[in-house]
Amino acid sequence: MRGGAAAYAATLSVVAVLACENERKSIPRDKVEDGFAEILKSLQPTRTVFTVAKTMFKDAWNMRLNQAHREKEDIARQLRDAEKQIEPLLERIVEADNASVIKAYEGKIAKLEREKLLLAE
Repeated sequence: MRGGAAAYAATLSVVAVLACENERKSIPRDKVEDGFAEILKSLQPTRTVFTVAKTMFKDAWNMRLNQAHREKEDIARQLRDAEKQIEPLLERIVEADNASVIKAYEGKIAKLEREKLLLAE
């Protein structure tokens, strides 16, 4: 066991010496920039990868666009429904004689009008 521990310690010493050799050494700026440019060029996608990614983004965009259209249609339907609910309430107010019933109808109409305003935004 002791021999194994000594070999491990020796390996660590070699790694430490190699790390220290490169410590505090500067690398010319041009060399770093040229190396970075080469790495960047190697990261450019192939035509196939680009085409697949473009298709995926278009599909995602179209899905989101369709969802937005559905949401818009749903809001328009809700606005129409609120409007349809208001009309009979107005007729009931005209026919009602009881003040508390009229007040209840007015409250419901006010609630529907607020809902319409929220939907219109």
